[in-house]
Parts: sequence; structure tokens; C-alpha cells
Amino acid sequence: MRKEREAEEARRLKMNPMRAGWQRRERGARSPRSPRRAKKGPSVPLQIIEGHTDWILDMQVLEGSETLLTVSQDATAKQFDIKSGDCIRTFEGHSNSVLCLSVNAAATRMYTGSLDGKVCQWDLTTGELLHAQELHVKGVLAVELVPGEGCIITGSRDNTAIRWDVTSTPWESKAVYEGHERWVMCTTITDDKLFTGSTDATIRRWDMASGTEQLIYKGHSQEVTSMVLYDGHLFSGSREAVALQWDVATGACIRHFTGHLSVIRDICIYNGRLFTASADGTARCWDLDTGACAFTLTGHEFAVTSLFISQDRIFTGSSDAKVRRFAMEG
Repeated sequence: MRKEREAEEARRLKMNPMRAGWQRRERGARSPRSPRRAKKGPSVPLQIIEGHTDWILDMQVLEGSETLLTVSQDATAKQFDIKSGDCIRTFEGHSNSVLCLSVNAAATRMYTGSLDGKVCQWDLTTGELLHAQELHVKGVLAVELVPGEGCIITGSRDNTAIRWDVTSTPWESKAVYEGHERWVMCTTITDDKLFTGSTDATIRRWDMASGTEQLIYKGHSQEVTSMVLYDGHLFSGSREAVALQWDVATGACIRHFTGHLSVIRDICIYNGRLFTASADGTARCWDLDTGACAFTLTGHEFAVTSLFISQDRIFTGSSDAKVRRFAMEG
């Protein structure tokens, strides 16, 4: 019997010479010095929050509270109590998908942007719609409050970003940022500078007051979907499933974060680590010094479309219309 097995193995080896290398690797993998490790199973969420009927596209946890705000492709925004998971308020006023939200520092006002071209201002204490105005002829993809100025920045499918004075009625345009060849997908602000990311695969830096373009960051091959600033660096996610780290001053690309299998939908920094959410159904944590992936959250059956971290709790929104809460790893 042994001779028959050896003859059969010799025949297979003759047909496939690479089999010898495979056998050595297998023997090494099974040796006592390198025991096999059990494959990690799907990450188990501590909580699943439900209430929307379509993709969740943006969210925020109010600082120091148990309040979660979400916006969705179902044309609504919602307010959830995290402890109970209950939806305590629904904000209705848009006629199309609500894509983005921003909350003032006092957590009394929320601004939501939609594919209907409008931005709505809401009273978070009462749920009242305070103001709604069509700011772009095409959809609003990004909205962000300018700290301490009474202004918001909007990015749109009309290829522009605009700064609006929200203390006047109606809201007045204060500066228009023109230069992108395609949609403005995301924005971020530091001091007197505005950064805009676009489906034209570039990021542009602007003087916020004058609207003058200062620098173009080139390195992505597909649309820029999300951005965050941290410690003199800009981090961006994109459709090619890669996140990049940039030197803000020079525009030089410093590092690539690779590992996702599909578009990176959202990106954030928490406790000096980079977090990314992807349409591949995972969220990842990255070491900023090495670029290595520290851990991966799995378990989603569909795309992870939004991400927010608060008090060591990771919240992920998905195209299945649910929010999942995970414990921080590592």
C-alpha cells in the first residue's frame, strides 16, 4: 500500500512540479514551531440599530451624549437613543436622498444636504424645520459648518463648493470655489483653508475667504469619497479602495493604505489611528506610523457606507439600512 501511495505521488509530481514546493509549505505549516491558527470569525456587533428603510449615508454621535443622528437614502434624517436603540425623532423635509449632515458645536442645530439640492436647518431640541433653501441646481453631496462664522460650506454635483451665510434670510453666498471638473463629493476645513475632494480624482486646497485655489493634490486614480485632517496631514478615501496620506503644506503623497477590496465610503481619525469604511463590507483600523492594518471589523453582509467613533464605540452604517455598534479592538 505504501509503495502504491509513493508511486501515485510520483505520478502527480511529474504532472505538477510545483507540488513539491506546496508539500514543503504544508509540512512547515503543520510543524510544532508554527501551529495553525483558527481563522477569526465575523465581528459580533454589540448592538444593531434599526429605523431607516434605505442606505444610511452619514451619521454623528453628539459629544458626551447617547444621541445618534443619521441620514439616509430614504429621504429622512433620524435621531436615535443609543442605550435603547429607539428612534425618538424623524426629520422629514427633503424630497430625495439625504446624503450628509453637520451639527453645530452647541448641538442645537443640524444641517442636512440632499440630492434635491436643498439644505435644511433643524432644531435638535424640538425637531422643528427652521429653514430650507435650494442652494444648488444639482444635489448637495457635502455640508460642513465653518467654526464660529455662522457659515456652512456645501459641495455639489454642479462641480462647485459654496460658502453660505446662514445668519441671513435667505442664506447668502459668500464665496464660490470653482475649478473641479466633476462633482464635489467631500469637504474639510482647517483654520482659513478649505479642502474639497471630487469625482475628478483630485483634492483642491482653497483660501476660504477669497475662494482662491492654492494647491491641487493628485494621486488618486478614481473619485475621492471622503477626507479628514489630522496633525498637519490630510487623509483621503477613494473609489479605487485605497486611502492616501498627504502632506498638507506641499501636497506630497506620503503613504498608501491598501487592503480594502472595494470603494472606501468614509474615513475618520480616532486616538491617533485611521479608520476606514468600505463597500467590501468591512471597516478597518490602521496604524499611522507603519500603514499596517491593526484590525478589521467584519460581519456586515452589505456595504459599510458611513462610520463614526465615540467613547471607544465604533458605529457603522450600512446599505442594509442598519447601524451596528462595535467595541474598540486593540
